[in-house]
Amino acid sequence: MKKLVFGALIALLVLLVLPGAVSAAPSDTITVTGSIGGSIDVTVTADVNFGAMTPGSTYTDTTTDLSVTSTFASWTVSATDQNAGANTGKMLSGTTPLANAFKINVNAGAFQPLPYSPILSGSAGSSTADVGFQQQVVSGDQAGSYTITVVFTGATA
Repeated sequence: MKKLVFGALIALLVLLVLPGAVSAAPSDTITVTGSIGGSIDVTVTADVNFGAMTPGSTYTDTTTDLSVTSTFASWTVSATDQNAGANTGKMLSGTTPLANAFKINVNAGAFQPLPYSPILSGSAGSSTADVGFQQQVVSGDQAGSYTITVVFTGATA
């Protein structure tokens, strides 16, 4: 028993005399992470129909509303179409384009051909704008049913 007590005292003495023999770390770190998801929602109202078009006339419609809701601090919206090459920005009947470019404006500004970027920009929250469309038809444009699909795309700025 004396040997056990003596051994315990020696071990305690060693621990007290030798600094750092047993110690806790003076500090430690952890990493905390998190993320904030961002979103942008672009909405436009109903399709536009110019009806029966005749050469020598310009057709304009300004009844479309564009709404944007975003959590991003800064964003833009662009307008493009799905046509490629020489037909980009043109109303088509099949593969036949009208001679003049299809145009778009925002809040009664100047009409611009597609692609048009940015047509609108803003910060977090909600924004709305009036969007207008215009197509000039000239003699030489062939008879047909013409269409164009305008794509409004939101992105962070």
